[in-house]
Amino acid sequence: MDPKIHRPHAQCCRTGHGFQPGDSIVSALVRTPEGLLRTDTLATAWTGAPEKAVAWWRSTFPKPDATGAVLAPNDVLLDIVEQLDGQEPEAALRYLLALQLVRRRVLRFVDQPTNTSATSRAPASTEA
Repeated sequence: MDPKIHRPHAQCCRTGHGFQPGDSIVSALVRTPEGLLRTDTLATAWTGAPEKAVAWWRSTFPKPDATGAVLAPNDVLLDIVEQLDGQEPEAALRYLLALQLVRRRVLRFVDQPTNTSATSRAPASTEA
């Protein structure tokens, strides 16, 4: 499951007032028949989590020129994954980077071959 959660709306879902950069807002994910819906509310208008809320959090409405996180290019992530090979203390980081590369469709899961009866049998004898 990879839900698509949009950025904050430009206005409060309860009051209809537009958000200003720096406003404290409370966002919630609400389960609906169509899927998860994000709602954004001014912190001063927040009266509690909606009935079918899955999660909620406080944040600050961003400035228009604020940029999101800058993500590393795929080749850089691949290099790091290769550099971390065999480093046991960094296994968790390597796993997370590999998952990110799977998400970006650079890597993919491949089924491991299983031992079948044909491969587990002893080779046939050539003696007559």
